[in-house]
Amino acid sequence: MGRWIKYRTAQDFEAAVESYFRGISYKREIRYPDVWVNGAWVKGEPILGLDGEPLIVDEYVYPPSMCDLENYLCISRETMSNYRDRAGYADVIEAAERRIKAYKLRLLDDPANKNSRGLIFDLENNHGMRERREDTVRQTTADISDALTPEQKLDALRKLELIREDGDPP
Repeated sequence: MGRWIKYRTAQDFEAAVESYFRGISYKREIRYPDVWVNGAWVKGEPILGLDGEPLIVDEYVYPPSMCDLENYLCISRETMSNYRDRAGYADVIEAAERRIKAYKLRLLDDPANKNSRGLIFDLENNHGMRERREDTVRQTTADISDALTPEQKLDALRKLELIREDGDPP
């Protein structure tokens, strides 16, 4: 028989996860830069969205992570994995993972970020993303092309309708 679960309902679990994110973040209004006018600084106006409301972004005091979330919730990685198998809890965990991934993707776009290689490594290994490598695709295509006989190549081009039966382009 297993231990009692710490968060008995998905709502309690979601409230605890939200508490973690509220504890490490704050809301910031995006504004135009301050300007120097007639010998004094004038505060920039808020940047408005399409709905006419000021744009607000989440800023983090320190980077969010699943490990910190587990520590905040006082649960192990194994327990978090067990929660993932329960109805309602999985959605909360996936939402937290998406928030963490979104934070890391924003950091990747930040020109002030000096450690993009570390972020790319983290996104590839912890979030299932892959860096696109076109040279690999070209190499694979070349390998396949070399393995075909000239007749097989012509047959493939006919199927793609890139050449006519007489061998000339359409």
